[in-house]
Amino acid sequence: TRRVVVISESWIFAGDVTTEGDRMLLDRVVHVGKWTGGQWFAGMISDPTKNVELRRMDERLEVPVRAVLYSVVVSDDWGL
Repeated sequence: TRRVVVISESWIFAGDVTTEGDRMLLDRVVHVGKWTGGQWFAGMISDPTKNVELRRMDERLEVPVRAVLYSVVVSDDWGL
């Protein structure tokens, strides 16, 4: 399941999520650098091609589950 994940310190990533113990693992990761143009978070989720700066990451991202503030299920190709 692909999700946009907001973690502590306001970092935002999207990736294919699996969980192992106390770690959330993200593959096919993109980092949401910023979004502009007056969009709210919901606007960014619905259209990642509009005024959103995405940076593709080659590595798997591991995040402690306790650091996750919230996550939103998105389409399998979100941000790619």
